[in-house]
Amino acid sequence: MSKVKIDKTKGITMKKIQSNKLNELAKIYNESGKTALFQYIRDNDLVKHPYALLKRMKERSSLKYNVELDCFESVRDCDEDLFMSVEELCSPINNSSINQAQKDYSDKRNDIMEQLVHNLIGDRLLTIDKYVKIDSRLKEIFIDKTSMVLDGYEIKIY
Repeated sequence: MSKVKIDKTKGITMKKIQSNKLNELAKIYNESGKTALFQYIRDNDLVKHPYALLKRMKERSSLKYNVELDCFESVRDCDEDLFMSVEELCSPINNSSINQAQKDYSDKRNDIMEQLVHNLIGDRLLTIDKYVKIDSRLKEIFIDKTSMVLDGYEIKIY
């Protein structure tokens, strides 16, 4: 049901269309097109300007309007969302989709762990770089012992 709101500054009555009604209108748009939607809006006296209502529906994120297909994607029957069909219940389990999902998850997890290890190694190398300088040309290692001791490190030579 639509609510009527009176704008006291302009003296105009505006109707507020509920979201479940917008879903119904989107379904009409998908099945019959724009002309049928406008005719339905005019026949039921929903709003004065159906173009503005259609624009509002297209901008609404819950309806998900697809420009290429010229339809609303998220409008489905409740039965489709709530219940499985007999064919879906009786069909064998598709292990490939399950295995693919597990593989994707494990790949993502491996990538995250590898990134974590790289970050930790990088942090360690940056810490060591503050105190130790290596000159490979002269084959010398310079250690800033005073800075290391002040920062709480001990030096042990094997």
